[in-house]
Amino acid sequence: MISACDIFPESFRYPEVKCLWILPDGRLPYEDSSVDVACSLEVIEHVEDQFAFTRELHRILRPGGLAIISTPNVLNLNSRWRNLHSGFATLFDPLLLSSADPVHTSGHINPVSYYYLAYQLRRAGFESTSVAYDRFKDSARFLLLLCGPMIWIGNQLFRRRLNARKKDVATENASILKEMWSLKMLTSRSVIALATK
Repeated sequence: MISACDIFPESFRYPEVKCLWILPDGRLPYEDSSVDVACSLEVIEHVEDQFAFTRELHRILRPGGLAIISTPNVLNLNSRWRNLHSGFATLFDPLLLSSADPVHTSGHINPVSYYYLAYQLRRAGFESTSVAYDRFKDSARFLLLLCGPMIWIGNQLFRRRLNARKKDVATENASILKEMWSLKMLTSRSVIALATK
């Protein structure tokens, strides 16, 4: 069975797929261990409690099930550059403080980098996580040409310091940290986390 859910199910545009309402507390409208694959496409950045959301994904998946979560890549060089000069990642702007209306906030209320998304998924109980990418930005590739050596040196210093002070953390996080500084991470528009229950 294919099903969808949304906080505004009436705005769902595919009549051949039933769209259920997400409960006010963020609980997904599915039974425990009832889903083989859960796709959350550009949703988690709209969620107030991302840890609760990843626990919900874990709850509804059957053992061996797969969660696919995409979100804007706040680690790409365009986003890092924008954050440096404005304090805001790409696709995340100042919000109207007098309203929680998701339409007026563009819905983007909670940016999350791949590292912290992987951490949330592991904390929720997922056994493994990996990452995939979508479109790559030419502007990020250009920034890489300009900033690449500085980024590489800074990353080497960071890794050396982490290894010296927190060897256990560096070892446990090695694959995720390596991915954070990959060419794909630095240049892609979105990250797609893949998590297996």
